[in-house]
Amino acid sequence: MALRNRCTQKLRGSPKLIAKTDTMPAPAVFDPQPSHLGQLNGLSVTSGESTPLSTLDNRRNLNLRMTLLDGIYGICRVEGSVGSRAGVADWVDGPFWSATHTQEELSIVCLQELIPDQVLYEGDWRVLKVLGPLSFSLTGILAAISSVLAEAGVSIFSVSTYNTDYILVKYDRLEDAMEALTGRGVEFI
Repeated sequence: MALRNRCTQKLRGSPKLIAKTDTMPAPAVFDPQPSHLGQLNGLSVTSGESTPLSTLDNRRNLNLRMTLLDGIYGICRVEGSVGSRAGVADWVDGPFWSATHTQEELSIVCLQELIPDQVLYEGDWRVLKVLGPLSFSLTGILAAISSVLAEAGVSIFSVSTYNTDYILVKYDRLEDAMEALTGRGVEFI
């Protein structure tokens, strides 16, 4: 069972997920062809019997639905916020953003056009969203997606929220990523 830590903070009048960390002591599992107990956005919900991800046939479909978010995003390291309980900067905004604070850094993902010149960032990322919400009992989803993209030579940065997962891929590799995922049964909405 995964240990999940969540921290929420009121920002601009509404609660936002600030950070989520997952620790999985057992290998991730995902069974795209199980005995069905039900369907959740194309994902099969099973009785808990699963196949270890490492033994899955590479030709099996992921049976997921995803969407491409508008905009080009940057992944920032915000200096001066390490070890503090400082809030997220006012320039962080847009339809999708994420902030993760650790003892070593404050990382922010947001629209690249909003990032100030003095902030260190890696740019030109596009965001693929797994349509959810996803049940916490489902395992190996992110591992399955990242395996397909690794086979295609596409580097990723992932963000998980309470409801779902977001996969960031470089703008110049977006077509390769979507082609690889579509070839493995991902439907883009």
